[in-house]
Amino acid sequence: MRLLGYIALGCVVLAALKAAVVALVALFALTIIISAIAEPAATFAWLLGLTLLLMMQAQPLAGLIVLGFLGMAALAERVR
Repeated sequence: MRLLGYIALGCVVLAALKAAVVALVALFALTIIISAIAEPAATFAWLLGLTLLLMMQAQPLAGLIVLGFLGMAALAERVR
């Protein structure tokens, strides 16, 4: 009988953790939306940086190529 109680308690704890994760994801999405309305350029730059960081982790060569193109674009803007 105690084993069933422990299993039920474990299920309740896992459900609470899942609800907390869902709430944090919703709060993060709301924060991104609000910041995109308030400061779109900074939000876009942050999301681009986050995407580049994730790309570098998943596909290092493709990330380096994209980083090189971004560097060339930044240098081309400076020259003008």
